[in-house]
Amino acid sequence: MVRHHRDEYKRKLADVEKRLDELLDCITPENKDLISEKMVALRKERDRLKAELGNTAEIEEKAVASTKLVGRLVELAKEFRELWGVATVGEKKEFLSLLIQSISIQPKRKSAVICLTHKYSEAKALMKADSDGIFLFDGRGEWI
Repeated sequence: MVRHHRDEYKRKLADVEKRLDELLDCITPENKDLISEKMVALRKERDRLKAELGNTAEIEEKAVASTKLVGRLVELAKEFRELWGVATVGEKKEFLSLLIQSISIQPKRKSAVICLTHKYSEAKALMKADSDGIFLFDGRGEWI
């Protein structure tokens, strides 16, 4: 979809450039003012199209980054599932105790609140500083 819009913007931009060139070829002292107004409008349109073209490139980059992120998260989930399957009960408890500070269950509201420990925040900060930890960020560069 983004690629389609990018191609459309490129086509429109080429059309505007062509019209600008045609106007330059048609300029005479008699029609100079009229042609000048049309050229100003076409230049504004050209600038708008170039900006939109830049936006589509940015959107496409984010889409690619998001796709890579999803793929990496799926891989991590599979790896975690395998490790969780072979971990002992003690290892599972230790792992969860590193991440969870408390769990508050509210039966009347049928909800629960899980508070993460400061160790989770420390791990989060370490991952931000480590370039290999980028897979834990979403397409906007925010922590998941």
